[in-house]
Parts: sequence; structure tokens; C-alpha cells
Amino acid sequence: MQPDERIALATQALKIGLEQREAQAWQEAAASFASALALFPREPEILYLSATVAAALGEYAQGVRWLGQALAVCPEEARYHAELAQTLRAMGRVEAARERFGAALSLDPDNAATRVNYGAFLQECGTIPEAIAEYRQVLARHPDLPEAHFNLAGALRESGEEAQAEAHYRATLRLKPDHDRAHYNLGILLQNAGRHREGVAGFSQAWILRPEYTRARWKMLLDLPVLIVDQAEIPQLRARWREGVNTLLEETRLTTPDQIREAWEAASAVSNFYLNYHGENDREEQRLFGRLLTRVAQAAFPAYADAASGRRQAGERLRVGFVSSFFHGHSIFKTHGRWVTGLDPERFERLVFHTGEKCDLSSRYLQERVESFRHLPPELSPKQLIAALAEANLDVLIYTDLGMDARLHPVSALRLAPLQCNGGGHPVTSGLETIDLFLSSQLMEPEGAQAHYTESLRLLPNLASCYPVPRVSLARDPEEFQPGAVNYVNLQSLFKLLPRHDALYPRIAREVPGSRFHFIGWTPSVTGAFRQRLRHAFAQWGLDAEAYCRILPRMAQEAFFGLARAADVILDGVDWSGNNSSLEALAFDAPIVTLPGPFFRSRHTYGILRRLGVLETVARDSEDYVALAVRLGRDREFRAAIRARLAAGKGVLYEDQSVPEALGALLAERVG
Repeated sequence: MQPDERIALATQALKIGLEQREAQAWQEAAASFASALALFPREPEILYLSATVAAALGEYAQGVRWLGQALAVCPEEARYHAELAQTLRAMGRVEAARERFGAALSLDPDNAATRVNYGAFLQECGTIPEAIAEYRQVLARHPDLPEAHFNLAGALRESGEEAQAEAHYRATLRLKPDHDRAHYNLGILLQNAGRHREGVAGFSQAWILRPEYTRARWKMLLDLPVLIVDQAEIPQLRARWREGVNTLLEETRLTTPDQIREAWEAASAVSNFYLNYHGENDREEQRLFGRLLTRVAQAAFPAYADAASGRRQAGERLRVGFVSSFFHGHSIFKTHGRWVTGLDPERFERLVFHTGEKCDLSSRYLQERVESFRHLPPELSPKQLIAALAEANLDVLIYTDLGMDARLHPVSALRLAPLQCNGGGHPVTSGLETIDLFLSSQLMEPEGAQAHYTESLRLLPNLASCYPVPRVSLARDPEEFQPGAVNYVNLQSLFKLLPRHDALYPRIAREVPGSRFHFIGWTPSVTGAFRQRLRHAFAQWGLDAEAYCRILPRMAQEAFFGLARAADVILDGVDWSGNNSSLEALAFDAPIVTLPGPFFRSRHTYGILRRLGVLETVARDSEDYVALAVRLGRDREFRAAIRARLAAGKGVLYEDQSVPEALGALLAERVG
């Protein structure tokens, strides 16, 4: 073949390949570039273009080889270094990627695209301040670059700077109104800030721009407000949510790989978490949502749709897996960690699957005490996560807190062990046919509680936890308390407090001179909305909420302990009672007024006080709740007497070995 003919053929192949690459027809582009590469195998630009398509197809190792060959010919070409950095980044080769980013930027320091990608790399590495600085540097020179604004918004959101993040998302959309991910991410930001309607509008716009954006569709139909502002809105919100699930059941198509992947991503990102804070029996809603999750999960992983058969050989230990995203310094570790370590290692092989991002000393505590500890962080693919669980050949799989991490929603709709359990860390039924047992507390469940669960309810002794003794020496006294005041404290997250109970606080305030009410804030918008609720409630009783109420910022463990220690009276949440918070407050002998409701989640503190045998602060109704709170505030002798009884008996609340022993007996009976 003559040189001119070779050049003409290669030029034509490159032209077609570039058009195909622009259209994201990756396989076709790869074939076109391969034709050109066959004619000129050492041409660096053809090697570079081939590598970009290889990266799009996930063929990273081949891309690295081609880029290495291109750089051998043109070592000073910044674009080749930048592409190699991106490819190495995708492979998880952090230090090699960092080196190549450095080379690219030293050769072309003003390249905005490379700097934006480097900022994203820094963000992935967890160096958020450096990523923010990189994006700001880009915007100083290129203020109209949408992706720089978009990435900066994400980094600011991660660092908790909500207002600035919102401003940069909106800047992205001014520059590029059809940026569907910016609409979606702004929706998430607004939703988490308590601006529900604005959030839904963002999801809707993202879906309109890209109808195959399944996550946006699910969020548009199913997202609920973080904080209920008006009690009357709950029935409408729940009706809208049910209608949304039914719509998705009808319209979700699961026939192509892309449809299945999009649906799985949606099911892993969209939580029904806030539905469970309405004070209702959620069994049928959970069952409905479970049907949707099951459809998606079984389409994605049909091999795990049917019941798993027994896998244990005679005489072998039972293999029990525990999965959670909160096996670190979190309340789930405190309530369920001893479930894991307390099982008899001679009878049980204990396998922990930590699916959260964070690992710390609590994670290490488990790792050092079990036969197997695997960290399966969020960046793992669903296939890798499910393979890890399935290949463990478990006899029992216990999800300690189903409902708290949406990533595990579709996973739990699969059958990965013969016996699968909901550990109750999020005290609401799963609604899934794949979850066999709900493990709950003998002292916290009411009569007839099976009607609240789709699983078979099993009661573990006492509080169903082998809770570690709180380290009271860590407590740091709060600065906000006024000397001489009667300090009432609510330790619950604001979204757990419903408007129908707001009047309790001004009713107590009217009867207790010098009373102060302390709450723990959430995001600025949610805190502001709750503050407005308090203003309205206190005004209804002729009082100024600002004179009585303090909303404290979210705090570290030491400050939380100090708040509990300094409180005169703890006011328990009514529809969502404290469990972890009450166990920690009682370590400081803090009197707690509680009003048990009809559901497990409203009876935690009641069960704890039953265990102590101190029931004088358990209210019969809202009138009694106010009366008890007033008496504790005004009658110091009564308050001191309650404190003394709590101090004398609180030891029974902690390190209750009967719970893991009973759990082991239950599992052996069901599987052994």
C-alpha cells in the first residue's frame, strides 16, 4: 500500500471514529480507531484516541499501555499525561494518578479541564479543602465553566457549606440550564435542607431533561420532607408516596441491561427513611415498597431470587454474617456490636461485612474479635458486594439496621442465606419476603406487635442489646446552660419530633419558673423550620419561645454526654423514643419522662425503665407527661430520689450477656 493511500485510509478511519466517539458509540469508535492504529501503530495521537475509547469501555489496562506508548514518543504532551491520570484514577491507582496529574499540570498549568479533573480526584481522596481550592483556582480564570461550578458545589456540600453549594449549583444551571445532574444534586441539597417542594422540583426537571434518569424519577415520586411542619400534611404525603410506588411498579421496565442498572441505582439511592417518622403503622407501606425493591433486585440478580439451600456440613459451626454500614463509632455499633462478639465462637463462625465508608477504633474492635471482617465500601459495585455476601456461604445473614442505608435496600431483597434477619437497629419492618425474622426486645414490644411486621417477630431478652458501659469520664459540660435554670433536654434528632407534640413544651414552661428547653439542631433549614414550629406552639400559650428554647448545634460524643449530665430532666420523644440516647443519659442518672406509644420505636425508653424497675416517670398520656415533667422540674426532692434509684440500678442496662446467648440459641434452633 502506498504511503498516500495509507494516510487517506487512516484519516478517513479517524474522522469516522471521532464522530462515533462524539455520539458515544464506543464499540464502533474502538473499531474505527483500531483500523487507523493498524496502519500507523506508533502514531501517538491515534494511540491517545484509542485509549480514550478504551477507558469509556472500561478497558483500562489497554488504555494505560497505549498511553505509555504515546508518551514514549511525545513525553511533553500534557493531554496524554492527563488522560493517563484519569485512567489510573479509574483503576484506583491513587499515587500513580497523582503523579500523572502533576506532570500534566506542570506542562499545561492553565488547562481548566485537567484542573477540574484533578479537583475531582482530590475530592475522591477525601482532601476536600484542597479540592475546593483547585476548583476556585479554575473559576478565578474561567468563571463561566459549568463543570467547575458543579464540582465545587459538590465539594462544598460535603464540607457542610450548604448555602455556598446551592449558589454554585445555581451558577451551573445559569451557564448550562440542561445540566440534569446539577438539577438532581441541587434537589438533594434542598431536600436535605428541609426544602422539600424545591427539591422535588429539581428532581422533576432532571427527569424531564433525561427521561431515562431513573433515580430522578424515583426521587421525584418518593421523596418526603425531612421535617414535618404541619401535622395535617402527613396523610397527603403518605398518599402521594403510595401513589408514587404504585406508579413505579407499573412503569418500571426491566428488559434491557441499562434499564436494570438504572433501576438498581435508583433503588440504592432513594430511601423511604422519613416515612417511618410519621407515627403510623408502616407495615403495608413497607410491604408495597418491598415489592418494588424485589422486582428490581431479582431482575438484576436472578440467581439469588429463590431460597438459598442449606450449606453447612454436619458438625461445622454455623456461619453467621452481620452486615451494616454503621460498624464504626455509631449507635448501631453500640446496640449491636456485642451481638457479634457475644456469640459463642465454638458454635458460630462470625463474619462481619462493613459496608460503610468510615472505619475507626470501633471497626477495629470488631475486626480483632471475629473470624472474618470485610470492609465493603460504597465505591464497590453491586456485583462485588453481592458476590462477597453470597460467596461467604452463610447459614444466617443479619442486617442489623435495615432502612438506614438505601444502598442495602435492593441487596436485602435477595436471598443470600437460608435464614435472613432484620436486627431492628432501625425499628421498622422491612416489608420484604426475603427477611424471615425481626429481632426485637421483650421489654419494648406491646401485645399484638406481630401486626406491625411482615417478618416473624422474635423477642430477645430484656432490651435486646448488650450495650457497652458509656464512658462517662468523657463528658464535657455545656456552656449554654444558665445558672439556676431548670434545664429540660430533648436528645432526639429534630425529624423524630412531630408537630402534634409541640404544645408539651409551653405547657411545661407555664408551670415551671425559670425553665429552659434544649434541643439538638439539624441542617440550618430544618433547624429554622423547627424553631418556627416552637414559636407557633409557645405563642398559642401566650409565651415567647425565644425566651425558653435553645437549639444547640450537632455535637461530638463528649458534648452529648455533657448535655445529658447537665440536664435536670430529659424529655423523651413521644412517637420516636430514645434508645441509644436514653441508655447514655441514664449512665448520668438523668430522669427521663417518656410516653410509650403503640409501636416498638415509641417504647424504647419505657422498656429501659421497665428493666430498671423505675416507672414513676412513665406517663399514661400527654396530660400525665406534662404533670410528670412539671413535678420533676419543681420538686427537687422527687428529682433527687429518682436520680438515686437510677444510680443504684443502672448497672443492669449494660453488658447484658443474656442477649447474645439468646440470639445464639434462637439461630441454632432455626438453622442447626
